[in-house]
Amino acid sequence: MPRKKLSARPKRKMRKRGGKVTIVKSFNSDNKTGVTNKNDAHATYMRTYDAMVRDPAYGPMVRAPYLGTESGYLVKQVDLNTPSISIGTATAGSAISLDACLVYTPAWLSNTGGTGYLFGGAPSGTTSNTFGSFGNSTFVTNVGIVKRFRPVACMMKWIPLSPALTKAGIVSVGYSEGPIVASGAGFSANAVLSLALNYCANGTREHVIRWLPTASDQQFISQGTNPDGAGSIFVNLKAVDGIVNTGGTTAALSGVFEVTTVFEWLPIVGEGLSIVPTAPPPFTINDHQSTITDLGRYLVDGVNSRIAAASSGPEASAQYRALTANPLRSRMRQNMRTYA
Repeated sequence: MPRKKLSARPKRKMRKRGGKVTIVKSFNSDNKTGVTNKNDAHATYMRTYDAMVRDPAYGPMVRAPYLGTESGYLVKQVDLNTPSISIGTATAGSAISLDACLVYTPAWLSNTGGTGYLFGGAPSGTTSNTFGSFGNSTFVTNVGIVKRFRPVACMMKWIPLSPALTKAGIVSVGYSEGPIVASGAGFSANAVLSLALNYCANGTREHVIRWLPTASDQQFISQGTNPDGAGSIFVNLKAVDGIVNTGGTTAALSGVFEVTTVFEWLPIVGEGLSIVPTAPPPFTINDHQSTITDLGRYLVDGVNSRIAAASSGPEASAQYRALTANPLRSRMRQNMRTYA
């Protein structure tokens, strides 16, 4: 006897409750994928994208839900930097308190016109015009290979390395649309502190800030282009401990900045790599971001936050319930799970 073909269409069952008849929809499962229907696949894609945004360093790599049919290759880069700060004159090897701020706008990476990093630093309590380029090596600015690129996910960490007894200072993190400072601008740790989403004593928690794309970040960027309003993140250090370098005119922070970025890039014609237009993901960055009830906590806490996109239950936002109330996405809500 031939087996009955499974259907993705809902079957209606009748239940009797207290004299009332309730119609309940049930779905058959796809034996190959374990996904109930197309809407379950949509939910799975959003969860995977959300996992990448929360943790670009260790999460999956997946195409971002940007508009249009353009698609390229994904690459992840990690930069570790300990900047050297001009201090005037001091005794080499002595301890010193330093102010510093690292601002990163991934869409501004360019080897002809802009910079991904802007760094400012000075002895604590002083204001200095030391903001300028903070060099990094990156694959996507190689004009011999990459034609255009766009950021997909990013996060920045401050990793203190000094012993607990000598660790000092306040670390703050934040996010903005566009860089908070410009090259050559005056730097004040107190001024930047007022823009932060979170601050705490140096080394008392993980100091990390995640990035979210803006409308400007959806466009592929040509070399030398710095789009206005691109998403930007920063880590700001106030009176953090450091050590005076040999020579006594510069000092190094007792810690490391770590920046992890996932880029999507398009090759130049001469590389012989193919580019195939593909359908965009079944949701947009607005669909994803509207599910986050507290953006500040999400950007700071990431994988530790229960204020999450792709969640169900009491943590799910009203916007997300409205989104999944659409009949075409009626199964999405039932298949979402909160990341712990």
